[in-house]
Amino acid sequence: MATKKQHPVIVLLERDLQIQAVVERMLALLTRDCRIITARNQPQVFSQLAKRSVTLLITNYDQVGLNGIQLADVVKRGSPATRVLVITGSTEPDLEAKARAAGADFFLYKPFTLQPIEAILR
Repeated sequence: MATKKQHPVIVLLERDLQIQAVVERMLALLTRDCRIITARNQPQVFSQLAKRSVTLLITNYDQVGLNGIQLADVVKRGSPATRVLVITGSTEPDLEAKARAAGADFFLYKPFTLQPIEAILR
């Protein structure tokens, strides 16, 4: 009996709905076989992680509850195989270093173009 191929899953958590829509379109342009799931809040992220293997979590730094760096830390402890991309428009010093120390695999400052997202998806 053949097993059904599991497509990579990307979960996107972005508070700004306009930015969420832009990133979602970027992902759709760059991926054909990935399932893209948008989460509106952190409980939805944790629900997705409990239901399935998540290949990549994209989270904004500025969140209600845990910030994106704290979220990366929690996700990596519970699901080490999940890659985490933290995106931010913040100019807070040392934010990228803090994100990487917490386990984030990738970090991007807004605004960003398709190229860094494409490189991350490879």
